Amino acid sequence: VDAGEPAPAPATTTLPHNRAGEAKRADVDEGRTLFVRNVPYGATRRDLAKLFATSGKVSSVHLVKDSATGLGRGSCFVTYAEKASADDAVASPWTLEARTLVATRAVDRTTASTLRDATKIGAATKRKLEAREHGDKRRLDLASEGLVQNDDAAAADVPEGDMKKRERARQETSLKLRNPLFHVNPARLSIRNLGKHVDESKLKTMVLGAGLKKADVGAVHVVREKIAAPPGAPPPPP
Repeated sequence: VDAGEPAPAPATTTLPHNRAGEAKRADVDEGRTLFVRNVPYGATRRDLAKLFATSGKVSSVHLVKDSATGLGRGSCFVTYAEKASADDAVASPWTLEARTLVATRAVDRTTASTLRDATKIGAATKRKLEAREHGDKRRLDLASEGLVQNDDAAAADVPEGDMKKRERARQETSLKLRNPLFHVNPARLSIRNLGKHVDESKLKTMVLGAGLKKADVGAVHVVREKIAAPPGAPPPPP
């Protein structure tokens, strides 16, 4: 679990009424329309179409404007001809005029209304819906990856003490992930309960012996808890 930037707060990601009349509902249902935040106020449709065209053919760009002033509200909708292009755009970083754009999947009005009201569906279900519709940038779906519980077949030969350690680790992770500044790193694996004799070289050998390719293994780092030696105790061997 790593510290990272907070996931973007939910915003209005539904197409306005006038846009919904222009485009087919399938644009949203098929996941081809994106909602983009933090758009420079001076950006034009041409600017945005040219930028997002790097992910594929852009069918349309709609700038969201204030109905009273006619000025841009710093957001827009981008519709692609193909869903694969929209998938690529959601996963890509975007900047325009030195501003970082946040691109998420647009949703219909019913889903957006549900997402805004956690009292009707519960906070846990709301988080799952948000992750599905907007893209789970914190990768909370990986938080329980590799989890072994008492009723699992994999726990049959695991000592009780080790199961308690696993449960404590799960609780620590769950507590950390309540903070939006933490996320799960999909490229990093945490291995606990290592023997004192296992150094970084031995650990890397173990990892490669498990079937991973050498090219797929980056840095390996063993963290040891530092415990102060009692007064008068001899220094540890080098």
